[in-house]
Amino acid sequence: MKLFASSTVAMARHIDLSDKSTQKDGRNAIVRRNWFINPDEHNGLAAYRIEIPEAGSVAAPHFHMQDQFQVFVEGPGAKLGADALEPIVVQYADACSPYGPIIGGPQGVAFFVFRLMKDQGAFVMPESRAKMTKKPGRIVQTHLPDASQPAPAGGVQALEAAHADGLAIFRLAATPGERVTAPAPSAGGGQYVLVTSGSVRNGADTLPARSCAFVSPDDAALELVAGADGFNAVMVQFPRQSWQTRLASLQ
Repeated sequence: MKLFASSTVAMARHIDLSDKSTQKDGRNAIVRRNWFINPDEHNGLAAYRIEIPEAGSVAAPHFHMQDQFQVFVEGPGAKLGADALEPIVVQYADACSPYGPIIGGPQGVAFFVFRLMKDQGAFVMPESRAKMTKKPGRIVQTHLPDASQPAPAGGVQALEAAHADGLAIFRLAATPGERVTAPAPSAGGGQYVLVTSGSVRNGADTLPARSCAFVSPDDAALELVAGADGFNAVMVQFPRQSWQTRLASLQ
């Protein structure tokens, strides 16, 4: 199963949510969400963009019940914990693994979230510690090189070398017209690709910047052709157990 979600469609609509968790003093803050892959339409698969536009907004340290990747794409001056969120930062968190706070910069912060299963929302720490269903696990964080950096040989660069369970993060990049074969999805538990600049083609599908794709472990490797301006993208690969958990939940 492959899914393609163009930013041309997804960014043309958004949902404004009222969320108190992003403000220290309990005020409501507007959080904008753009669904790229909606879990209610795709058996739990989820890809969406979150924008918290208010300067200095604070999302308290928290955890989620599902394994997830986050890709921070906008927000000069924003921070994740003590680390500066100069775009583009990629983070993986095992289920029940706290991270944060996420602190908005002068223009707030924006990021993409990728999951294999529908989530129950954020569990704020430390008051939600008793709700953890397992011990905290990994937090993995890396940085995607800017599009101005030379494309890697073959168009693929490991930013986080594959773990024993398949967890990995890759840069995919190429100059105009070049073809890139992504890493084989069978090595992990499902892949998401986020095009961060330029555009790519996959067959009849054209994906401009900020578009997403999903590739399941039983698919062939994704074949991408760089558009007129080349492209830069991040591919995140879930652990194999994440996919097995997803399959079990669908039975």
